[in-house]
Amino acid sequence: MKKEIYVCTTTQSTAIYQHLKHTIMKHFLLFLSFSILVINTSFAQKAKVKIKKGTVSVNKVPYCKTDCKGVLVTDCVIKSLDGQILASLVFHDLKDGETDLSIFEVIFMDMNYKAQVRTELSFRKKLIRKFHQYKVIEGNALNEARVKNFVKAHAKDYLSLYSPETVKKQSNENIDDKKYPLVERDINKPLLLFGEKIQQNFKKIGTYKHETFLDNGDIKQKFSFYLTDGTLIATGIMAQFPKNGACKLTTIKDNKIRNIKVSGQFKDDFTKGIAQYLIERYYL
Repeated sequence: MKKEIYVCTTTQSTAIYQHLKHTIMKHFLLFLSFSILVINTSFAQKAKVKIKKGTVSVNKVPYCKTDCKGVLVTDCVIKSLDGQILASLVFHDLKDGETDLSIFEVIFMDMNYKAQVRTELSFRKKLIRKFHQYKVIEGNALNEARVKNFVKAHAKDYLSLYSPETVKKQSNENIDDKKYPLVERDINKPLLLFGEKIQQNFKKIGTYKHETFLDNGDIKQKFSFYLTDGTLIATGIMAQFPKNGACKLTTIKDNKIRNIKVSGQFKDDFTKGIAQYLIERYYL
């Protein structure tokens, strides 16, 4: 039997070499991309978040500020290190059939982007860790491209899991929103009081009234807040000399009652504190 011997021409050798080179490079790039992804994921998971007196540090570097408390059952905000509001977190208690579901709706300021994130143990730190992972905050501002990536990664619409009764209620609330028009302005600007007028960004955004009354022998003070058209939006009840700034706040639009803490010693301090709380949560 004769053995056939094949001899590659120069052209064939070059083609084989180019094919091998392309294949090796392709696999190398895939391996490199996978390695970077693993490293980034590992880095994000190991990011150490610490919150002390409202200031958030990631890996011992100051990152942002927040008024979110350890046990999250109320709305709160995330701010830049210089005090600008970057994101508002709105708490929702939902029902998915027989299952109770709690989420926070993350609303990014001055951007038409929202995300919904389920609550869990150590939610504050885990949310900040996700922000850091996606590089949502850069310096003292939001990075819009990074915000988009964060929103895409948290695109599940938990609010659609409302029961029919809740959907109906939510629909009614959306209609009611038209009865509570807000003045367009920069809500990060300082809040000013002129008599009973509340101004921000050189615009009148509402008014307030202050009165005292007796409650079972105790002197208490009541703060009532109104939109520019005179619509009542909230009332705050405090002791004449409140301990730790305790205030019982009732918002009219959604008929919610919250116990909040307002810093200060005088009437104007309490007025500004309550008004700021309402502004950050889109009531005023």
